[in-house]
Amino acid sequence: MNRIIILLLLGVVLSGCGSVSDTRPEVLRKSEYYLEHGVTAYGNSDYATATDFFTKALAHYRSIDDTHGMLQSLINLAETAMATGNARAALQHLDQAEQAAQRSEPPRYLDRLRMMRAQLYWREREQEKVEPLLQPLLPHFADDDQPLATPSLLQLTAVILRTDIAFSQINENPAETERWLRRLEASLERHDGTTPLHAARLSRFKATLKQRENAFSAALELLNEALEQYRSAAHRPAIAATLSEMARLQMAQQQWLLAEDTLQRALYIRLWIMDRIGSREVLYLLDAIYTQLGETEKALQVRQQAESIILDEGTIGRLQRKLQP
Repeated sequence: MNRIIILLLLGVVLSGCGSVSDTRPEVLRKSEYYLEHGVTAYGNSDYATATDFFTKALAHYRSIDDTHGMLQSLINLAETAMATGNARAALQHLDQAEQAAQRSEPPRYLDRLRMMRAQLYWREREQEKVEPLLQPLLPHFADDDQPLATPSLLQLTAVILRTDIAFSQINENPAETERWLRRLEASLERHDGTTPLHAARLSRFKATLKQRENAFSAALELLNEALEQYRSAAHRPAIAATLSEMARLQMAQQQWLLAEDTLQRALYIRLWIMDRIGSREVLYLLDAIYTQLGETEKALQVRQQAESIILDEGTIGRLQRKLQP
């Protein structure tokens, strides 16, 4: 989905209101200023600016040994690194955040950090590391796949991730996939804080099932519904993900030129937000299309770009500049 706005998760509270003078030390006010502006930049998918602000916040909190402030900054830095596909930086921030969490009294955000690590490993397709982290975070379900209690927001995120894993194994175990889809739908119905973005993610899962049944029109309708929800929220990563799924649907119908156009739209967004992993996935899909069309030079070009985009940090910047008007 799969990023929840950090502001909601961390509850950054800004002090000072209107006519009341803020008499706290300047370092505290500056630290919160940097966190606030980092959260705003993150919400706008401006991850470079968000990283800069969160790094400054971390430095200021470290300068006064504020463990809670350091923890918030590190979690935000890890979220931002994950959004750009920078796994190495994300792991470093998560390791430091876990150390800070253990120092805090009482320990804070440990389940959230476990969830983030599971999400990171899943995006890296290291499934053997995901499930041991994820299992303790999942709610318990009855035999009819209804949650035994109203799931928390964190548990809902865990169910979404577990459903995504199940869908990756749909060919091997379709019954398990449908079971997790039922569990996700039931969890969303029970949770008071369900948003249109949650409903959009559910629609995307359902579209995958429809595509598998060759019900292409129904699948496209579900994806268009999801796309409209994401556009209304200006949720760039989810828009790009939905466009890629739409392109796969078009490829399944051998609509190669239409799929190419859809993927180019997705690639523009992935490059805009500097998402290396997402960009690589789109480039590999374009490689498959150009191979089908017999355009070997184009296929080779995008394949080479896909292979270098993770290893060479400068590749995504060069590709992004090519798209700018």
